[in-house]
Amino acid sequence: MNDPKYLADYRRLLKDIGLEDFKESFFVPTLVGRGVMGEIGQKAFNRKTAILNVDELAEMRPIDNLLDRVWLIQRGDYGKSSEISVGRAMDNDVIIPEYSISSKHCVFTYESASIAIEDVRSLNGTMIEGERIAPREKVALANGNIITLGRYQFSFFTPSGFIAFLEEE
Repeated sequence: MNDPKYLADYRRLLKDIGLEDFKESFFVPTLVGRGVMGEIGQKAFNRKTAILNVDELAEMRPIDNLLDRVWLIQRGDYGKSSEISVGRAMDNDVIIPEYSISSKHCVFTYESASIAIEDVRSLNGTMIEGERIAPREKVALANGNIITLGRYQFSFFTPSGFIAFLEEE
């Protein structure tokens, strides 16, 4: 398996290559898609971000192609700084194809032994555990945090937390 994308792929790969080889290959934090928490109130226009209407009491729903999708938080082809950019546009390090996510939505930075997230003035905002973070405010993340970008929720995992999560099922 050359390019795992979903939890099932990573679980199979962990079983196939073993724990030590898996740790060597996947030593970065991850985001795992959970579902959506709102409705798009206004469709994207001219490739801009769709505007989100969030009903805080609404039940989370899955979107098939993003549910259980895994994104490695690492520099991609465009990574030139210490920040790892996340967004919908192809020039990000981590690309998430969801219209409520801004073209450049947030960045991750490594700080000492931890990783932080920072919203870069995205249209629909970034939330950690249901609390909106202020634009340009760095927030340290912990294993298992729920991150919401636009209308989409993700579980954040440290490398060891991701392995533990994969081994649960």
